[in-house]
Amino acid sequence: MNSVAKYAAVFGRAPVVVRGPDEDWQVAVCTFAPQKRSFWKSLLHVAHDQSVSITAGMSDYPMPDDPNGMWAPRVELMSVSDTLVGGGPAGKDDVPSAILQMIARDVLEQRRLVGFGHTLDLGEKFASNSAMSAVLFALPANMDDKRVRTCTRAQELLNVMPISARELALVRSDSVEALLDRFERAGVAPVFDILRPSVV
Repeated sequence: MNSVAKYAAVFGRAPVVVRGPDEDWQVAVCTFAPQKRSFWKSLLHVAHDQSVSITAGMSDYPMPDDPNGMWAPRVELMSVSDTLVGGGPAGKDDVPSAILQMIARDVLEQRRLVGFGHTLDLGEKFASNSAMSAVLFALPANMDDKRVRTCTRAQELLNVMPISARELALVRSDSVEALLDRFERAGVAPVFDILRPSVV
């Protein structure tokens, strides 16, 4: 059983979008539509009341060694959105899954080490009406990530959150905690939202 099929079993439903791997890296991305969470459903499946996109196959590739000698776990990337986010010429492309696949490809090609609290500057805005041009890798929110990780070789599951160039500058000049404090004060939710205003 491949990772996408395992995800479907764990989430208890088929993905609504599966973005196949490209020629160079065998990393697919699947998106699951929101499902109302309840105590009883959570005993059987990973129910999530937001749209969830998640890579499948990134953890087949090891992370580069940490220059400080720290543990460099194999990872998969994920994002959560309040709704299915459309884009592209016809407005039908799943934007989070496309961006997750782009980030996975960049991380693997450039041999980047990513983990909790790391950032990645993408160099351009996600869209003309978006202030977001980088991402923060964070802990998954409201999800049984241990169960999800059994579908792949992942030792960590990273939640991808878009951030602005100013927010990225704050992280680099101060700390991730400084940005998270601003998120807390502004009530920013841990979701994939490319249209939110910057908190810096």
